[in-house]
Amino acid sequence: MTKAIFSLLGWSYVPDFVTSTLLRWARPYLRTPVTPLHYRLTFALVVLSYLTYNLFEASLSTPPNFYELLDVSPASDDGKIKAAFRTFARRYHPDRVGPEGADLFVMVREGYEALLEPNRRWAYDRFGVDILSCKECVTQRDFLGRGLIQSLGFHIVSGLALLFFSAIGRSSSVAFWRYTLYFFHFASELSLLFSPSPSSPDYQGYSILSLFFPTRLAFQHIRLLHQLFMFFSIAVSRVAPVLFPDDSDDAFSPVLAQGAAVILDKIKNVDRECMTSSSFFLPIFTHPL
Repeated sequence: MTKAIFSLLGWSYVPDFVTSTLLRWARPYLRTPVTPLHYRLTFALVVLSYLTYNLFEASLSTPPNFYELLDVSPASDDGKIKAAFRTFARRYHPDRVGPEGADLFVMVREGYEALLEPNRRWAYDRFGVDILSCKECVTQRDFLGRGLIQSLGFHIVSGLALLFFSAIGRSSSVAFWRYTLYFFHFASELSLLFSPSPSSPDYQGYSILSLFFPTRLAFQHIRLLHQLFMFFSIAVSRVAPVLFPDDSDDAFSPVLAQGAAVILDKIKNVDRECMTSSSFFLPIFTHPL
């Protein structure tokens, strides 16, 4: 929860602060006065760069799955998994590494036992370790039903949030792109859930995600998709009104207009300071913004 709050604060303030700083730094080197177009392009570049950073951080923060802990391929058969666990046990058994390694060993042992049961392995590949706590689940249909119910929470909350913002906001193309992202994300998640498991002869990879993360499973790709959806939704909401202003909405939303006015006012002040004290800069025009 704390991480989500800091992420939201970052998206709310970091792009504006960095945009202001960059324009303040670049202003003496511009041959024209700073215009709203400069602000829009710089703001879009900052948001997209911040988005790339967040996506990179999210991709690296994904915990390893049981196959990665055992150092085997997700397509491995039972024999390879058993051999990998024996190797793991020789290295990380609590008798060898001490009590501090007990939690890891117990977790991997429980995962190893699940991977040897076809239906539980099928469920783990799609829904992760949480689905293994379902004691009444026996068949793949049982696991699928429970997993889909668990997955609905994210989509229900996301859908309600989209409806809420559509209800309180003005009609714009941003809403269309939010809903497009939402349905694309939902369809991608269903595709991952109903794709063959890596151990299946019919498995052909999890689309483009497998090219970047070949050892990850469907549930890990789904968690990354959740983060992608959130990041892209925020980026679209912040970039689109600035980069493609709607004339019927006075070019900026009220919040962005206020932020842009403050930033451009600061740039004007820097403009004047540069004109009076920096004779070595490139020529600066004195037209007001």
